[in-house]
Amino acid sequence: MKRMSALRDINELHDAAQRYDRPPMRCANCCSMDLRKLSVVYRKGFAHTNVRTRLGGFVVGTDGPDLFVSTGTVRGTQQTSVSKAAAPPRKWSYVELIGWWNLAFLSLGWIVFYVNAVTTGSSLIVSVALVMHVIVSGTVLLLLCFAFWKHNQFSFPAQYARWERSFVCQRCGEITEPAFRWPANQVTCKTCV
Repeated sequence: MKRMSALRDINELHDAAQRYDRPPMRCANCCSMDLRKLSVVYRKGFAHTNVRTRLGGFVVGTDGPDLFVSTGTVRGTQQTSVSKAAAPPRKWSYVELIGWWNLAFLSLGWIVFYVNAVTTGSSLIVSVALVMHVIVSGTVLLLLCFAFWKHNQFSFPAQYARWERSFVCQRCGEITEPAFRWPANQVTCKTCV
């Protein structure tokens, strides 16, 4: 029975190849032809909300009757978990790098200053340990900036291009990239062979 289903799928594959001049892609895991582009799954997972409300009424209180009118606006965006999983790669942020580096630099600098002041009993602000901390921290910052620049210039474009051409199987959730064009009579999935 499974063999007949596989043969029927292969016939559908041949028919589609003749109709569109290229074979449709199949999931490498489950042989499903129900693939959707990863970027489309990501974009379709957003729901934007923009709601305006108005409220009016008549109130009777200790100061007598009164009318009130109120308006409100609610704006927001919701994202599904599938869309979050299909998110594109992001560039590494220099702002986050500088923020985390400042936090680490000031925290460690305070610890170095405090340990130096306690052990030597000195109230001098500048010490050898603090100067070494500044030099090492500055070197680390420069190396991290170079690593971030290298990732953003070389690794990120390749990752983004791979994400742009990737597909997700709607049946099993496998993420696949299209392979080179194969002949229409060749089956490339594991379970159909």
